[in-house]
Amino acid sequence: KERLPVASLLDIRGHWAEPDIRILYGLGAFGEAGDYFHPTAYLLRGQFARALVAVLDLPLPGAEARQAGGNNNLSRRQARQQQAEETQSLFADVPLSDPAYPYYRAVAEAGVMGGVAPGTFGAARTITRAEALAIMVRALGLEGLAPAGLPATPFYDDFAIPAWARQAVYVAYKIGLERGDDYGYLKPNETLTRAEAAVLLNRFIRYLQQEMTADYRERVLSYY
Repeated sequence: KERLPVASLLDIRGHWAEPDIRILYGLGAFGEAGDYFHPTAYLLRGQFARALVAVLDLPLPGAEARQAGGNNNLSRRQARQQQAEETQSLFADVPLSDPAYPYYRAVAEAGVMGGVAPGTFGAARTITRAEALAIMVRALGLEGLAPAGLPATPFYDDFAIPAWARQAVYVAYKIGLERGDDYGYLKPNETLTRAEAAVLLNRFIRYLQQEMTADYRERVLSYY
């Protein structure tokens, strides 16, 4: 990946998540410009989708035409043709003219992140820790490797994990993607802040870079 320049980010100096934020910002995972990151602000689903595109290096719709070498006029014609062929957005709440639409379409078509309801992406909604973990485990293709039923985790608030996210949270804990806080709590239903999301996404990156090169199947299957 081509790393992007990192802004001065005046509000993260000395912050506990500063190293993770700078890494994610350098990858272009947070597309906003400016000198402020707002680490305590809640993360939106649309922002999380954009971060996943950067982290997973997902191709955006029309990227092939835009990146094609040789005849630039032909590439532009191909991009315009592809845009013209798509006459209806995949999501009722996101028009084709929305600059972020290609990111939402990319994660949806990759099977990584769906909408909040059929035909609705919900980009402006916040995202909980349980939701984020379920999305990342699905992106890794490990969602089916947890024990059947409702496996327990060691978090003190294990009872608060939604049933639909329990297997994903179990896998996330076992592979080191989620560790809980210093007091042993997961807080699965709390909204992620931008700083917390940066830490979680950087663990996700490290897993992709390091653990996926090993025989992870043997490691995960040993959880049974």
